[in-house]
Amino acid sequence: MNQFRTRDFIETQEGLVFAVVDPTMEAGRVLCALRYQRHGGGFRKLSTREAEDLLEREAPGYRFLSRRCAAPLHGVPLEKMVHHHQAKERVKALLNSAPKDPVEAAAIACLTLFAAEGIPLEPLGFSGSLLLGAQGPDSDIDIVTYDRTLFRRLQALLLKAIEDGRMDALDAAAWQDSYARRGCALAFEDYRWHEVRKANKALMMGIKLDITLVDPSSEAPMNGAQKKGVVRIDATVIDAEGGFDTPARFVIDHPKIKEILVFSHTYVGQAKTGETVRVQGQRETDDQGKERLIVGSDREALGEYLMVMDGPSGGCPSTRARPPA
Repeated sequence: MNQFRTRDFIETQEGLVFAVVDPTMEAGRVLCALRYQRHGGGFRKLSTREAEDLLEREAPGYRFLSRRCAAPLHGVPLEKMVHHHQAKERVKALLNSAPKDPVEAAAIACLTLFAAEGIPLEPLGFSGSLLLGAQGPDSDIDIVTYDRTLFRRLQALLLKAIEDGRMDALDAAAWQDSYARRGCALAFEDYRWHEVRKANKALMMGIKLDITLVDPSSEAPMNGAQKKGVVRIDATVIDAEGGFDTPARFVIDHPKIKEILVFSHTYVGQAKTGETVRVQGQRETDDQGKERLIVGSDREALGEYLMVMDGPSGGCPSTRARPPA
């Protein structure tokens, strides 16, 4: 039986490549989102709009309304899958081959550094374009770990490696590029302020790397929920232990809403225990009557955000953020 992990890819008979967004199957389908299409001997990355248009025209059967997640997703039946691209297997492949380009060389250099510092490589994986071998000159290195303790060790190692010169901190151009790719609701200075605190980014040989936690213990199936509309609240974070999980979880002190669930990578790790945050997202009630706030209810997370009130703008998002109706 296949074990699907968030950020793995599954490829279909038609050459469509979907990113796994939930490890639990539903109605015989893997819950996922279309990201790439085989094209001209390689892969073409698709925007959200391009992916939806392609499925509507050519493969509407992959569009799927998840009752458990209470959201329109993509769903691939197992019989349609021809290849499961596993993030962990890509690490093994790179370690046993010569690098084909600067991105692969930098990825191998990361693994070599990690191993030299006593980091076990078995719980690591590569996601994103590098997982498919679809990387280009401007691609990042997306590193996945499946262990929360190891993730904390990697954060500390990145800080140490930047300090002693084995890695570099992101420069102004790298931060601007990262911000442009995100298209988030925060102004640039707010975005950068939050990101620097996370200690999950660095430059290796001039190429940006990003470490992400996919903790199996946090990947429990979500209960079905009813959407109640977009709201904005201010609250104090009382538990940020799961703040880097996938999805990220922040327990908050609020009269009605007790949890923030973050699906957008932009806002993962955004706040620490004890901090006051301003959040705008989709309010949901689960099948037990508990209320939560979802940030990243779709891939673009337009108008949704999570920010610390003590940041540069004092909790004021940029003009990209639409106020709730």
